[in-house]
Amino acid sequence: MIPVTTFSGKRVAVFGLGGSGLASCHALKAGGAEVVACDDSADKQAEAARAGFTTAQSQAKATLYAVGLVNVLATFIAVACVDRFGRRPLLLAGLVGMTVSLGAVAVAFAGFDNTAGSSTSVTAGGVLTLVALVVFIASFAFSLGPVVWTVISEIYPNRVRGRAVSAATAANWGAAFLVAQFFLTIVDAIGEAQTFALFAVICVISYIWILRNVPETRERSLEEIQELWREPAA
Repeated sequence: MIPVTTFSGKRVAVFGLGGSGLASCHALKAGGAEVVACDDSADKQAEAARAGFTTAQSQAKATLYAVGLVNVLATFIAVACVDRFGRRPLLLAGLVGMTVSLGAVAVAFAGFDNTAGSSTSVTAGGVLTLVALVVFIASFAFSLGPVVWTVISEIYPNRVRGRAVSAATAANWGAAFLVAQFFLTIVDAIGEAQTFALFAVICVISYIWILRNVPETRERSLEEIQELWREPAA
């Protein structure tokens, strides 16, 4: 086992959980978007109509164009800004956008729940849902999407970096599995509006987690970042 006795146990725990928690936050947001975009079940077809799309296929086509184009373009924002503004500002700004957009989707679906009938005509709620999805994808693509992998590759000391990044990546895929496995189960249990509201709450928790536990690594060498693991002198 790799010795880490030169670092405080408290700091190891905080930074280790910070990296794994950051990766888990990434997976929860990415997994949620992928489940919403890719599911083509009968239930999803009904939801597509309620969201203002004529068919599930039209929803999938709109989602494909919106998600693909916006994802690519917004990623360039991260490329241009990650060293200019820093990792934490991008992560926190992205989470604000994701929280607002998920809240908007929750409100839209709550409106669908209160609307009688199953009209397939495009509605204001449907447009709001699509716009909110685009905002969510853009917010994710310039923040948690790429920046998480930058941070977890920088945050750990050299002697434990390989294992620590592996653990954070495992946390990421574990959280993604949970979302993919149980998203529709949660929707069936509590409803669409409540599910998206739950994801909005997770974004708020993620914001607080990153604000408290993830350090800024911009313009710091790996050696300087490693010093963050040491307890300050008494």
